[in-house]
Amino acid sequence: MSATETLVRTHKYRLYPSKKQEAIFTEWLETCRRLYNYFVRQRFDHWEIEKQLPKGYRTYISYFDQCKQLPELKKDNHYLKRAYAAVLVNVAKRVDKTFLNFIREISKGNSKYGKPKFKFRLCYNSFTYPQPGIKHQKFRIEDNRIYLGKIGHVKIIVDKDFPNRAILKTCTIKREVNQWYAHISFTQIVSIPELQINENKAIGIDLGIKTYGVLSNGKEIKNPKWLQAMEKKLVREQKNLSRKKKGSKNWKKQLIKLSKIYRKIRLQRNDFLHKETTKLANDYDLIVLEDLRISNLIRNSRLAKNISNVSWGIFQNLLSYKVNEKGKKLLKVNPRNTSQICSNCGEMVRKSLKIRIHECPNCNIVLDRDLNAAKNILQKGLNELRSSIDNTVGLTGSACGEVSVETQGSKKFVKTTNKPKHG
Repeated sequence: MSATETLVRTHKYRLYPSKKQEAIFTEWLETCRRLYNYFVRQRFDHWEIEKQLPKGYRTYISYFDQCKQLPELKKDNHYLKRAYAAVLVNVAKRVDKTFLNFIREISKGNSKYGKPKFKFRLCYNSFTYPQPGIKHQKFRIEDNRIYLGKIGHVKIIVDKDFPNRAILKTCTIKREVNQWYAHISFTQIVSIPELQINENKAIGIDLGIKTYGVLSNGKEIKNPKWLQAMEKKLVREQKNLSRKKKGSKNWKKQLIKLSKIYRKIRLQRNDFLHKETTKLANDYDLIVLEDLRISNLIRNSRLAKNISNVSWGIFQNLLSYKVNEKGKKLLKVNPRNTSQICSNCGEMVRKSLKIRIHECPNCNIVLDRDLNAAKNILQKGLNELRSSIDNTVGLTGSACGEVSVETQGSKKFVKTTNKPKHG
């Protein structure tokens, strides 16, 4: 029995605007940036006054309050009239989301949470059309053209189609260095298969830097080290940029040249992450990872650059939704002592980070430190899964055991099947 779920997805398409359309894109970005900074300043000025009052007496500027200001602002600022109204409304929504996050963190007592920043010219690179209506369509795709309100038809490369019954939600026009892209989000109803876990297809993964990941079955995911491969070129181009006068034509040309290198690294990384996560989601029923606090790990100045380069957070997010769509399961376990405990006998074997081989004095097993950690991660995940399913013997009874779980409302139904052993 399968369940249905509404998922939100985004397709990215390359745009080829004419010079006139590109000039409009650039003008709208500057318009949105100025409006964003105006709304942020307005919120801060109001917040500085209100925060001195008790909580029960404070007032807040809402998203709707700022939207109501747009007609008056257009009278005094002619450049706002040239932009599509719904695009300006989306700017107010971005400010509202950012400021509410700031207020929520402050109310939790997180004083280190930074204030929303004002956007500089090179930092604001996108504007968004909201969901197209029935009568007044703000955007629509027609063959190899996309129609954008107040801009017209722009050439687009549609290299992937939308699924059947997909409902378009938003279209974000984004500038990436000297290229333009349309990010079109949509919702679709998909059928999620019933959760079935075969212990033979369960895997634990120890994420690392030297080797991207070590699987509990002994396989390794190599780290391509995209940033290290381009580091010398980056240093050279960065030096060339620093020698030029900021804001000059040569400085802008060099900035684009440098940005292209970073874009290439980002695309290589994303391609690698998508390919590896798809392989894992196809091959395994249960995938267990360490529940890493990445924001804490990058505080280590010696490892921060390498940890950021491997993008563990993106890897986990991609793997999570791909596993979910296939009716499989991703678990995150506490990483405490996964590299110290012997995966064979459970003996605690203390070792520093520089020791890369696990040698157990109790059972005399010798294996790679990361492989030992991956085996412990898998075992922790299996233990958590067993404890979460009441009266289940599917995983514990046989290595070939399968567990299927159905949820209906607040009740949980467990089906267990044990395949007979051969021989």
